[in-house]
Amino acid sequence: MAPLVSIIVPVRNSQQYIKELLDSLFVQDYPNFEIILVGNVDDKTWQPIQDIIQRGQVCIVEAPLPPRWRGRDSNLKRNAGARCARGDILVFTDQKVRHPSNWLTQGVALLEEHNVPAVAGTMISTQTESASFWSRFTDGALVKRNPEFPSTRFLTSSNFGSAESLPITANWFMTCEAYRKMGGFPENFRDSYEDYAGAWKAVRNGVVFCCTSSLNVYHQHRLDPRQIQREYIRSARGAAQLFMTFTDCPFAWRRAAQVLGVSAVMLGGMVALIKGVVFAEWFLLTAILPLTVVGLMGVSYLNYRKVRHWHGFVFPLITLYFILIFTWNFLVKILEGAGIPDTDRYLQT
Repeated sequence: MAPLVSIIVPVRNSQQYIKELLDSLFVQDYPNFEIILVGNVDDKTWQPIQDIIQRGQVCIVEAPLPPRWRGRDSNLKRNAGARCARGDILVFTDQKVRHPSNWLTQGVALLEEHNVPAVAGTMISTQTESASFWSRFTDGALVKRNPEFPSTRFLTSSNFGSAESLPITANWFMTCEAYRKMGGFPENFRDSYEDYAGAWKAVRNGVVFCCTSSLNVYHQHRLDPRQIQREYIRSARGAAQLFMTFTDCPFAWRRAAQVLGVSAVMLGGMVALIKGVVFAEWFLLTAILPLTVVGLMGVSYLNYRKVRHWHGFVFPLITLYFILIFTWNFLVKILEGAGIPDTDRYLQT
């Protein structure tokens, strides 16, 4: 008999997406699985699926928040779902995700084929090629937030710092034994990087991930630039928290080094620009500006070649803006520790 798979989905005001998510799970061709939705009792997610709940097609787990909780609670809910799961294999996914009908079958087969305790796949857009500029940016920028595994590779503690992409909880298969070795997801990551923190906990405790581009799910990307900017702010704060929490994490150190590198380049460029203007050292200006323009043009062409659309020409400029946003908020989180109230209020809106 096929091992029982427990699909765990943390939800929060997911009424707009929940039926499509469940529709994609109900048609899975894998013969033996349960669906666990984890949320608060008064959450709006339950409103459109009352009939499904009454028929017992899903298991509902309540995960009340501790007093004065602020920020994301996804890892808290994932752990609550895992405690109630009956399966031999735990599968984690997100509320805005859609799944191909062979997703479970393929994920379980990869666990067995590679004899590993965990498998992570990629996440691609549900939008078509005619979708908005911002959907294409999310999938096609040279520097992107979503994982992109060029081939099948194995993630361990020794190569965690050199990995270009890390596992995300939108597409994460793990045996119960591996989950116990991991010790559950860290619940104190309330901004972002909760996936990466969990992945580091896992590999640090001996869990090996098979990361592959052959296991895909589909995601509704954010199409509002303001929301995308929030995500970069959250990611920066999460990266800083990862650096402060797991001082032995090589990926966190790499992020910190990248932030310092960007900061040094920005500072050096500003000093050279000011020096060139104030002291009329025009050779600095005539060197910096052309090199900057030529560099951006070259990167823009590479991005165009990747996406095969004129949008690609402007992606590097937007990416540069978001890198600056990331750098600033990473440094702010490091320096302030608990964060800035104004930033907290912005993220809550």
